[in-house]
Amino acid sequence: MTFNWRSHRPRSLLSAALENRQLYQAREEIEKFKFFLSLMWQGFEAYFSGLHPFEVRLKLAKTITNRCWRSS
Repeated sequence: MTFNWRSHRPRSLLSAALENRQLYQAREEIEKFKFFLSLMWQGFEAYFSGLHPFEVRLKLAKTITNRCWRSS
């Protein structure tokens, strides 16, 4: 298949910027979801390893605090 130069229209700068913004937002949402899943996994591991519920909450709070410090 050959490239048809007549039908090819270059994207405007605005539409390219909008697309990049949407991609960036999608990546942010994926990162948030991955963090949420890792947090749940850590909670399950801590809970089923026999830690006291307070220790589980403390471990998760440390993870969230570290994440907030890194992202700011």
